[in-house]
Amino acid sequence: MTQESAWQAALSKYCIDFNIPIEYLSDILRDPKVNPMIRGKGFEFSTLMAFRQILDPLVWDVSKPNMNAQALQHDVDILVKHLPSGKSISVECKLSKKDSFRVSKTGEITAAVKCMRSRTLGQEIIEDRAPIMGVTVDQLNSHKDNYLTTDFDIVASSFGNAFYTTDKDSGDYVWTPSISHQEVIKKILNQPEADLKKAAFDFILVAKAADLSPQAGFALCARRTCKHRDSCKFIPNYPVVKFDKNSGSPINPWNSLGSLQGILLEVLSKK
Repeated sequence: MTQESAWQAALSKYCIDFNIPIEYLSDILRDPKVNPMIRGKGFEFSTLMAFRQILDPLVWDVSKPNMNAQALQHDVDILVKHLPSGKSISVECKLSKKDSFRVSKTGEITAAVKCMRSRTLGQEIIEDRAPIMGVTVDQLNSHKDNYLTTDFDIVASSFGNAFYTTDKDSGDYVWTPSISHQEVIKKILNQPEADLKKAAFDFILVAKAADLSPQAGFALCARRTCKHRDSCKFIPNYPVVKFDKNSGSPINPWNSLGSLQGILLEVLSKK
């Protein structure tokens, strides 16, 4: 069986197993209530493939654990194991925020990453979990849908998603960067002749989770009820990515995939 016929057979079996009319599968996947989850899960696999292409398989094992998230245990999107040391690094995959790409009048280039829990923690879980997480109940109450920097080691984000908007008539997500933004995108990607949409999605951003909190000096906490807005350990819901307005390169703590191995080694050095 060829690779193509294998996935077609698997897709057909999936529709049969769950009573999904295959002729309407595309409509189902494009539904505005379904599409965000599908794209998010798709990005996890795109990142898995990109990491495997970059990292030496004799040094790094990149896998996607089959886990179910539990209240006191965060699931792992991608696990990167350093074979010489046996140590593992967890990667959280998050899409950039829809329609978040901006170029200011002064030329500052930014986008945002949607980085928050899909489920807000309930009070009982907060009271049980706070001591385990090393924070107070009040602190966790103020950040019910925020991640701690210790929940995972690295955040990976899709640059291309920042250019989606919602069509007012159909409700569909459409990739619509403005003409002026397209020129800036080309500078960031450094691929002026490429298929811009594909190149944007292939441009994956990575950052160490430890660098994305107010405690690390990343940004002030936006939570009004947070009593330590300049020193809390939680990652903002929408951490901003800044790009150098001259070179187009992402500014630390965000990096392109070319810096991935160096970032992984930095994380390993602290484990």
